[in-house]
Amino acid sequence: MLNTARKWGELWHLREPARTQRNVLLRRRDTYDYSFVDWIYGPTALFPQDEADMFTSVPLDSVPLRDID
Repeated sequence: MLNTARKWGELWHLREPARTQRNVLLRRRDTYDYSFVDWIYGPTALFPQDEADMFTSVPLDSVPLRDID
């Protein structure tokens, strides 16, 4: 959990232009999309092999700077 907290902290404390890219990515997401935290709050696994996969990372550079308004 510590590694996850560190990554979330890095995400929230970005400098430009990464901050703008992050904001564009988050605005594009559905308000009810909880896929990034489903692994925490989703179904509980009884055995380690049944644990849910972690979320798939979305790279900030997938948002080209020239497309940001």
